[in-house]
Amino acid sequence: AQLDPIAAQDFLHTLAKINRELGTAVLLTEHRLEEVLPLADRLLVLEQGRLISDGPPRQIARQLQEKAPQLFATMPTPLRIWSRVENDLPCPLTVREGQEWLAAFAKSRPLLDLPEQVSPPPGGRPLLALHDISFRYSRDCALVLDDFSLQLYAGEIYALMGGNGAGKSTALLLAAGIRKPERGRVEVDGQENTAAGFGGLALLPQNHQTLFVKKSVAEDLAEALEDRGLSGRQKEARISAVCRLLRLQPLLPRHPYDLSGGEQQMVAVAKALLISPRILLLDEPTKGLDNSLKERLAQLLLGLKAAGVAVLIVSHDIEFCARYADRCGLLFDGAIVASAPARDFFAGQHFYTTAANRLARHLLPRAILDSDVVAACGGPGESAPPACAQEDLELLLAPPKADCAGDDADSDDDESRKPPGGGGLYPRSRLSRRRLLGGMLLLALFILTAVLGHEQWSDWRLYLYRAALALELALALIAFFPGRAKWSHIEAAHLQAQQQLYRGGKLGLRSIVGIAIIMLLMPLTIWAGLRIGGDRQYLILSMVLAVEAVIPFVLAFEGRRPQAREIVVIAVLIGLAVASRAALFMLPQFKPVLAIIIIAGISLGGRAGFLVGSMTALISNFFLGQGAWTAWQMFTFGLIGLIAGSLFARGWLPPRRGWLAVFGAVITLVVYGGIMNFNSVLLFAPEPTWGMIITTYALGLPFDLIHAAGTAFFLWIAALPLLEKLERVKSKYGLLE
Repeated sequence: AQLDPIAAQDFLHTLAKINRELGTAVLLTEHRLEEVLPLADRLLVLEQGRLISDGPPRQIARQLQEKAPQLFATMPTPLRIWSRVENDLPCPLTVREGQEWLAAFAKSRPLLDLPEQVSPPPGGRPLLALHDISFRYSRDCALVLDDFSLQLYAGEIYALMGGNGAGKSTALLLAAGIRKPERGRVEVDGQENTAAGFGGLALLPQNHQTLFVKKSVAEDLAEALEDRGLSGRQKEARISAVCRLLRLQPLLPRHPYDLSGGEQQMVAVAKALLISPRILLLDEPTKGLDNSLKERLAQLLLGLKAAGVAVLIVSHDIEFCARYADRCGLLFDGAIVASAPARDFFAGQHFYTTAANRLARHLLPRAILDSDVVAACGGPGESAPPACAQEDLELLLAPPKADCAGDDADSDDDESRKPPGGGGLYPRSRLSRRRLLGGMLLLALFILTAVLGHEQWSDWRLYLYRAALALELALALIAFFPGRAKWSHIEAAHLQAQQQLYRGGKLGLRSIVGIAIIMLLMPLTIWAGLRIGGDRQYLILSMVLAVEAVIPFVLAFEGRRPQAREIVVIAVLIGLAVASRAALFMLPQFKPVLAIIIIAGISLGGRAGFLVGSMTALISNFFLGQGAWTAWQMFTFGLIGLIAGSLFARGWLPPRRGWLAVFGAVITLVVYGGIMNFNSVLLFAPEPTWGMIITTYALGLPFDLIHAAGTAFFLWIAALPLLEKLERVKSKYGLLE
């Protein structure tokens, strides 16, 4: 779709040669079938995810003519002309066959003359003018544009064409004011060098994905209206209008990167329209669009033209430009070498012309569209595309004004900020100057404390020193990263999907076996290992526990084919937890390890949470030191992940930032502190007493409090973004299926 006609033809000829001479099978997906279909041995047609036709191209084309007229409109021009004219001649598929068919038809029936269509020259002052532009990207490069001039008038659609690398996209960047010319001037509405500050100019870049910055289409459309002085009601009205124009309502809750190429292109066009442009610059707007989406785009462009918007299109789609452009220009060697009304332009070209003109030029030199040839053969005329909704278009093109209801643009409540489609915006705390200054001071205090207190104390003051370091770093990070406050639509979708696993309140046999292994077999293994081998066989004991931790995960996969993507996600979370524990080894207990394990359990389920926890303890201790404590840490980390996943799946743990932070602090203090302190008693006291147990818990309480505070802190700032990213991965790659 991004190749010029000559390059596309060369590419297809190369594919045909590879297929013919090397015997290589070629599977090609394409919307433009003029050059592709004559090369194909089989034609497969997909609609709504189903294969509806498979067979020889001529046979499938006849089937589509009867069963799917909308898909038949994508067939090559000779075939479409033949189908609309009453005749008994063989069906042509290529331009050469079409020429033979038209010559045979003309012998039996005289062709009608085409009516002369005189396009009036544009009048008035151009809305956009580029005069004698020269431009290069660096002094060492050749000129991309040299003596380039172009005038674009209000209510005009101008199509700029040329080969790949001719400088068409560069011309758009100069027209938009993104690039500055080396020589020459750019005028917008008669004012020189004002393109960059002209609020009524919108540019759709060739890579439309650069426009997508949010998590849903609804949020992306709302982002285009930020800082435009509109109230919440006005924003909602404009988004609804553009969605009706381009029929985007079903796409609103979806992530932009989950859309097809054509759907992404239409969303990008919608964002450009929300700027209320007087000048619209489109770089390859038909790229990835099927015939129905092209018609939808054509309706929009014709509506904009009628409203007085100036439209400049850069495109390789010759058929689209010939049908809808008022004037066309050919860019070659840095300048426009040909510019004329569409019919004059294509009727005088040899390479940059339409299939209809190449088919009929020997008999109908002025024909450039299939409808021209059909009309000359006495066939029915072509109906114009339906007009777009004028009220919606007028609303989009109207400049921002005060809401008649009295809403201030900056006083919207949360509900008014939500775009249609349920994709509520995340209210994010802004990083104010006060936060920035406070964060910098706290960070400086953290560095100063770390430098001045290094290796100064070895008694109880060392604990206070480490606690002060953890507190200063936590406060600095909170100042820099205020985090998100809501997680509404993802919460609802995830709760519904996760809780279906527990519908009816009954656990399956695999779940019962897995829980039995975790709750009974692993503690029994630890007890047996300590009784038989003491603390000298900790490595063997850890490996046995690692195998036992994997057993529930294996049972979960029993009876179905394992998905590698599930294992990859779990492995990435384990790696992230291990890396975070090793990177922050100097801070006593102030690490995001348990936060990551809790997030894994919430997002992927209790069994996966247990696996992430147990494997994190085992692998990280290869860096921090293995010992008899490894087995206890594996069990404790895994148990926390299991509890988090089970509580969340039951709906007892709401996925809100405050709840998650409190839960993380409590479970760290109670479960991790309770088990690991008891482990310390068993390891270092052969015959423990109640006094030893109480003393151990009292000495470990400061560390447990720091650990709990660290877990709560990391859940506060990172839980919702990381959960959102995991939900994105799960929905995109089908981990919920």
